[in-house]
Amino acid sequence: MRGCLLFVMVAPVLLLALLLAPFVITAAINDWQLYDFAKQLDRLDRLMPAGSLEIGRSSRVHVYSNGDSCTFTAFRQYELGATDFDSQDFAAALEALRFQHPREPDDSSDADFSYFIHGDLFAVRIDSGPWSPGFDPRCY
Repeated sequence: MRGCLLFVMVAPVLLLALLLAPFVITAAINDWQLYDFAKQLDRLDRLMPAGSLEIGRSSRVHVYSNGDSCTFTAFRQYELGATDFDSQDFAAALEALRFQHPREPDDSSDADFSYFIHGDLFAVRIDSGPWSPGFDPRCY
């Protein structure tokens, strides 16, 4: 009797865990790939003028357009501390940067890269996608 009661309590939990496993595993894999993708923005630190301060960062896996696909986006925002730096040299150094796709790093194409400089604010964003969503619910 006791074994039957234990089975009745444990079986639904195990069944639920088996049903949710593909969703949890796919989301965890996408989060790991997003982490590696966003970490590429760390290369900006050596380009920033002295006295610059990072004031924001964000990264996410999301649906970019109407459909079932995953897009990876990473964003950083800085307050530029130096007022005497050459913005044209800075922009040229930024243009030379290349960012790899999270799922196919050996791909010959680069991830999409955009930046914005206004006064003492600097923002940069990298995007990669669309990718197959698998079972990640954020991508539907």
